[in-house]
Amino acid sequence: MTHDETVDETRDETVDEPSGRAAVGVEHHGDGVVLHVSGELDLLTTPTLTDAITGAMRAEPTVLVIDLSAVEFIASRGLEALLMAHQSAGKTSVRVVSNSMATARSLDVSGLTDHLHVFGTVASALAAVTMATPGDDSA
Repeated sequence: MTHDETVDETRDETVDEPSGRAAVGVEHHGDGVVLHVSGELDLLTTPTLTDAITGAMRAEPTVLVIDLSAVEFIASRGLEALLMAHQSAGKTSVRVVSNSMATARSLDVSGLTDHLHVFGTVASALAAVTMATPGDDSA
């Protein structure tokens, strides 16, 4: 796939944690990447997410959306991975999708909602980034 190709709503790959408790699906949306995370993010499973974030960031996408919609539990290691993605993003705009009590409460109680860009849906996260992209006159 060339850098200019756009594939919407196509899951490119899924990375499963060996115990099956966490998985990360990857979608490419133009210059953006969406990581669909499912299962539990704890001490043993967070490296699955960290590896996916690292892999996605290598391509220097305009936006990285981390979709936590299917996450059932997130421990401090998972929260740390989100913060590290935000802090090491460079020019990449990192967005987090959180629409369940399991993740929303953890993000709020930890204070990460003050530091991360949190959205209720992947579509709203991508739309906000599209509107904020410098030089994009279509918004």
